[in-house]
Amino acid sequence: MSRSLRSRYRYAFLLAFGLWLLEADGAHAQQPPVDSSLTSPVEPLSTTPDRSDLPIGPGTTVVGTLEPGVGSQGSAVSGNTIVSTPNLTPTALNQTGSSVTVITAEQIAERGQVNVAEVLRGVPGLDVVRTSVPGSPTSVFLRGAPNEHTKVLVDGIPANDPISPGRAFDFSNMSVDNIEKIEVIRGPQSVLYGSDAIGGVILITTRKGQGANSGKASAFGGSFSTFNSAAGTSGSSGSVYYSAGGSYFDTNGFSARARPFGGVEDDGFQLGTFSSRTGWQPNQNVNVDLVMRYNQGLVDTDNGFPVADDPNDSDTFQQAVGGVRMNYRNDEGWFTSTLAYYVSDVKRGSRTFPDAINGPFSFTGLFSGNTQQVDWRNTLTWLDGDWLGASTTVGTLYQTEVGESRDDFGFFPRESLDDAAVYGEQQTRIGESWFVTAGVRSDNYNVYGANDTYRFTSLYRVPGLLTGIRGTIGTGFRAPSLYQRFAPGGVGNPNILPEHSKGWDFGVEQPLFDGNLVPSVTYFRNDFTNFIDFDQNLFTYYNASQVRTTGLEMATLFVLDERTTLTTSYTYMETHAPSNAVPPPLGTDSALLRRPRNKFGAQFNRRIFNGRANWNVGMIYVGHRDDATGFPSARVRLADYIVFNTALQYDLTRRIQLFGRVDNVFNEKYEEVYGYGTAPASAYAGAAVNW
Repeated sequence: MSRSLRSRYRYAFLLAFGLWLLEADGAHAQQPPVDSSLTSPVEPLSTTPDRSDLPIGPGTTVVGTLEPGVGSQGSAVSGNTIVSTPNLTPTALNQTGSSVTVITAEQIAERGQVNVAEVLRGVPGLDVVRTSVPGSPTSVFLRGAPNEHTKVLVDGIPANDPISPGRAFDFSNMSVDNIEKIEVIRGPQSVLYGSDAIGGVILITTRKGQGANSGKASAFGGSFSTFNSAAGTSGSSGSVYYSAGGSYFDTNGFSARARPFGGVEDDGFQLGTFSSRTGWQPNQNVNVDLVMRYNQGLVDTDNGFPVADDPNDSDTFQQAVGGVRMNYRNDEGWFTSTLAYYVSDVKRGSRTFPDAINGPFSFTGLFSGNTQQVDWRNTLTWLDGDWLGASTTVGTLYQTEVGESRDDFGFFPRESLDDAAVYGEQQTRIGESWFVTAGVRSDNYNVYGANDTYRFTSLYRVPGLLTGIRGTIGTGFRAPSLYQRFAPGGVGNPNILPEHSKGWDFGVEQPLFDGNLVPSVTYFRNDFTNFIDFDQNLFTYYNASQVRTTGLEMATLFVLDERTTLTTSYTYMETHAPSNAVPPPLGTDSALLRRPRNKFGAQFNRRIFNGRANWNVGMIYVGHRDDATGFPSARVRLADYIVFNTALQYDLTRRIQLFGRVDNVFNEKYEEVYGYGTAPASAYAGAAVNW
């Protein structure tokens, strides 16, 4: 990094710190005192500002509440934060041994981003790689595992694309509309979620309506002729609750071809989203929950590599996910049962037209995939004493995924994969300090046979000190996708085997100063066997030898005062590909592509102007990493980079909010994928009306 760049970032930090100090005295004097009981290890710290001085209006936007531990890895001071991913039953975050990050709706709003992938940047152990412009393929690597090793759930509904090459989830089309929280759990989770949960799981939970009707409508615009409009409403009436939201995003974008390679033609993106969640709860024993989400997008693309500007190429995307859950709990609460049906339907298209870039060449491809799942789960809490608690969960599910495609090169006939699974988990609590889980699962695929997995977790909190000592060990598997097995032209491999992994981690966390400082560190290791890779020279899938990822994840939460937080994360990771990896390694083995060894992130958030405004500054540093280019494929080094973003919200009245953000504040020039462009400095502003 150049000296001038280092100076710029140093000045940015000094400016932010100076603004904080200049604003501190006047506003701090009027800030209501924080109840000391709320900073105890068992309660969240609430710093909702006093808004009694704001002009009268029907409802106000709460910028966010600070909850120590949310955003860290299972904090002892996370209070009553309930998470769904670490176990088969909802569990308090401070009682799980798994490595979990939670991002709340308030934190999403503070950052001002409209895409889930942008919100995930900076999560420990997680890398986001977007192939250029908004709307282009966006991958997430958890602890170095490939994108297809992360299982994505929307309100519990499996949302991975069954007809994509690796059955991966593309985050480019996932907006933040109507989202209540995002949970990220790292490490093998196949015991809980089956195939694809070999590297980790991301759960996106939709807002659940409660109380009197409320809503919000917003619009913003800015760089690249970008415009976004969104609206949502939620509430409950008697035994019925509801929430619904939708948005439309439109941008002219920038060139998908990196500017050093001559990219000048803008590549636009349009995305429409609708989401809803409704439910009926006639009494305390029965609940029926219905969720659905639909999104449709169109993105312009550029052609080939070296990537060439192309005015005609485009990709389309549609996905609908839906599900219904019927929940029963007996009067005493010691038995619960859930029967759920989930469906996800994906359609993708790709079009290339004859032009000056493509010559007479044209291409049309249509890809369709569908996943359906029935899941029956039962939990018996058979011990709930002061010194010992225990519950057992058992369940069974059936899943089928179907895919087909048609394009100008051939026909992918309709193919399917079916999985029948049984699973169980034992949760045990010893006193108020030791929490243990053990789980097993068996998945039986019609093509790949039985695959058995296990998982153990443990968390021990040292009494008095609240030191958290935790660890997990588990196995995972991933059934090859429809495309990897059945793709025509020799691309698919009918003899390909399922991938397997064994992963473990060990972490320590120590809350300090009544939970106002919470550092944590975790060591992890994942070993993959039968690792599925694509030979970019022979154009076929194959099972590679063992792949390994190891590293450290460090996260720290600082509650600087009642209105100010700073969260930091650092990940050091080494990945080892086999000696026969394609493209060829630099030695006997080498790093997996696009995985940096070093990554650092920070989020500074402060309420200013007597709580009427919220200011957020985010920073991400990504170290150098390898990518591939050319034919035959060869490795190339991508330079490290630092990107700053900032966002500001201001409550003009209780009803009207103004907001804006600036991305890539210092106009950093960088690439996430070799040869593909990234956005220069860009600014956006808008307003919202609440009721």
